[in-house]
Amino acid sequence: MSDIQKGYTYTTGSPGNQVTADNLNQLVDSAVVQPALVTAKTEKTTPDPDDLLLIADSANGDAFKKLRVSNLPQGGSTTIVNQSGNGLTDFKNLSIVNHSASPNTTLDITIDEITLGKTNGAPIFLQNVTTSVNITAAVGAGGLDAGAEANNTWYYIYLISDGTNTSALFSLSATAPTMPGAYVYFGLIGCVKNDFNGDLWAIQQFDNTVTHLPIGLANNDSAVTLLTLIAPGGTYNTLCPIAKQVTGFVFTYANISLVLSIASGSLGLGETNFGIPALSASSAFDVGTEGPITSGNNALAWTACSFTLTIQTPGEFYARSKAGATHWGICANSYTI
Repeated sequence: MSDIQKGYTYTTGSPGNQVTADNLNQLVDSAVVQPALVTAKTEKTTPDPDDLLLIADSANGDAFKKLRVSNLPQGGSTTIVNQSGNGLTDFKNLSIVNHSASPNTTLDITIDEITLGKTNGAPIFLQNVTTSVNITAAVGAGGLDAGAEANNTWYYIYLISDGTNTSALFSLSATAPTMPGAYVYFGLIGCVKNDFNGDLWAIQQFDNTVTHLPIGLANNDSAVTLLTLIAPGGTYNTLCPIAKQVTGFVFTYANISLVLSIASGSLGLGETNFGIPALSASSAFDVGTEGPITSGNNALAWTACSFTLTIQTPGEFYARSKAGATHWGICANSYTI
């Protein structure tokens, strides 16, 4: 066999030219597996769950054993496996929060288990990851993947590795970050926005749910009787581009009661009606400013109802008021990606 180098060479000096037990033992024990056993074989780029690997069992004297691909570690029972088609990598117990000393520029990241992909090649499995990423740092690992920070912009967060070192990146790309140096493994783990001043939103992400301070999505002083597209932007906040679900609240900011409904699509998918009581007194509350709402905007001077909405088209949802109701608004305080 060309894949096995014989460990014993027969010579005419062998005792009596006989095949003895000692000869056979030496032949087997000193046999060497040749590199061509692997390198000369056809490569399979997409393994099947029932494919077998040859391994040396370190717990059993490096004895050769077979390992089925389906039994390789996959990150545990709580791993998120792109169940929403949002491009997130596989991970378990992911946490992303603002750094305590520099919350406007830096996010701290911890992950129990994660699988990072490679453009051409096998993925890498990492455990007990702790790192951070700074949007004002120099371009490269631990900062932006390219260019300079743009204000009022959504940034995707990637965990990256060179096989030994682990870091993170901010990127404008949802699928293909610019990789620094020797870093070849990457995985999308989150998405965060900065404000008009370039300060990162205050967030707390666990796995794929991100909680943040209330932000205004829409504000309307007139009646909207038909389901109307709400594509937040301009002076309002935009939805996370890869959000699959948003939670928040609808409210009235005048001394009137109203019925308001929101929906995932123009056909009324997921439409939910809210009956909102009138304020005891009118207020000057307005969500027409980008960024979190604070008490300085009279944030306590209105009545509201909470909602959870599935996003059908990225960045969009629909709303309408009933019976000509006016003076209503919509805010969000978390999103799921």
